Amino acid sequence: MTAFAEGYKAYKASPKGPDNLLKLGITLAVLGRKSDACAIFARFAQDYPRATDLQKRRITQERQKNGCK
Repeated sequence: MTAFAEGYKAYKASPKGPDNLLKLGITLAVLGRKSDACAIFARFAQDYPRATDLQKRRITQERQKNGCK
């Protein structure tokens, strides 16, 4: 989990930034930290408004899967 968090912080503007944030959220959800995961998924739209359609769909799927609002 820390690798994704560190990757996101260090390379937020890189092409890997959105993937690191997505994977961080997924990892938090798997660890049972759903409220933290939902916060990460919500942050995705703010930080990456120009994310690919695939990335946006994946975020939507993860939000639904984890009961995020």
